[in-house]
Amino acid sequence: MRRSAVRPVAMAVLGLVVVFSLVWWTKQHRGVGYRSEVVWEATWGPGDGQVGQARGRDGRVYGPKSFALSPGGTIWVLDSANARLVSTASAQASIPLTDARGTRVLGAEDLAVTADGEFWVADNAGQRLLRRARTGEWEEAPLVDGADPGVPLGRVEALWAPAGRRVFAMVMTVSAQGFHRRFLAARRGVPLAQALQASRTVADSSQSLGLQGKDSTAPVGADFLQVVPGGRDRLYALRPEAAGEVRITVHGPLGKLQREAVLRPEGASRVELIGADRSGRMCLGLDLGTPGGRVAIYAPNGRPLATLPAESTGEPSTLVWARVSPDGRIYIAYLDKSGFRLVGYKPR
Repeated sequence: MRRSAVRPVAMAVLGLVVVFSLVWWTKQHRGVGYRSEVVWEATWGPGDGQVGQARGRDGRVYGPKSFALSPGGTIWVLDSANARLVSTASAQASIPLTDARGTRVLGAEDLAVTADGEFWVADNAGQRLLRRARTGEWEEAPLVDGADPGVPLGRVEALWAPAGRRVFAMVMTVSAQGFHRRFLAARRGVPLAQALQASRTVADSSQSLGLQGKDSTAPVGADFLQVVPGGRDRLYALRPEAAGEVRITVHGPLGKLQREAVLRPEGASRVELIGADRSGRMCLGLDLGTPGGRVAIYAPNGRPLATLPAESTGEPSTLVWARVSPDGRIYIAYLDKSGFRLVGYKPR
């Protein structure tokens, strides 16, 4: 091809790259609109099409504690008060939640589903991790070492299965030996106890994260509150700052700092980091479990994009928890006197 013909083609390609880059930047850093859809709703009770009420350790009243989106698109709800897993595809489809001995497990707090049909459940009240194989058998492993002196404490802070291939968990333990926060990445077929033993420590008893800081390999400061998963195997750490600000640091799978942003949630007395999608949009819960609870979405650079308040259904409704999926959809759980509903918000 002659040089005179190559130049217009190159300029056209460059123009397309610039246009697509501007479109992507606009979507990520300007205001984002969401359209909502009620994914599932249920009345209070133990029967089909119902869920049970439960009260958390913080004194707040909850319905189901969590849900998981299977790779096939089915949503499974963790009906903690009724000790079962409920499919939103059918009111009659439910799986009893038990331990390895067949005892019902009440008050479980988180759920993940893998591509091959395994169910992973965080039973923080029992300080253990549960897994249901495709055969229907339950396996369990303790989060703490029973031989450790003192009064050990263990809980799963986050549990997720991105694309359903592997299961990840953030496990926090406190014992006479100190404070530890561990990152678990379990592959299919690995025994549960072995997976916990192989988990990587990302925090020690000094409460300093094993994640790199901005200007050196020194750990991030000790005053962090949460470490949660994000898209593309990233870890997001939240730390409080002065004057109501929070700092979010984003780290790669090996702990290397990729970026950070300072967020300024207005009028919130309690801030919870919910997660982030593949594009890096961050989702924060503000005063969840209260009448003024809401979810705020921020761009990767910290610019506020949208706020999702409690929806009006004709009677007082409380936003109790939220989850963000890798594709950017946000699922929010609401409860009121008549029952529980799960609403999905999709970016326009």
